[in-house]
Amino acid sequence: MFIKIEDFEEERIWSGTILRIFLKNQNEFYYSDRVFDIIIFENYTDEMGLGALQVSGYKAGKISLF
Repeated sequence: MFIKIEDFEEERIWSGTILRIFLKNQNEFYYSDRVFDIIIFENYTDEMGLGALQVSGYKAGKISLF
């Protein structure tokens, strides 16, 4: 089942959540793949909180953001 992020009903996204991203136009975004997955993880420093790691596609294994 797929849900648009704007229709996502949860108040929070938890560590371990996997998000599948579909891009309409891949040229206007950082990622070279049109479809890729990211997983949310806990960053164990007080300042950072959560991060996102790409788990599929050309940039798999790269940290997307903190």
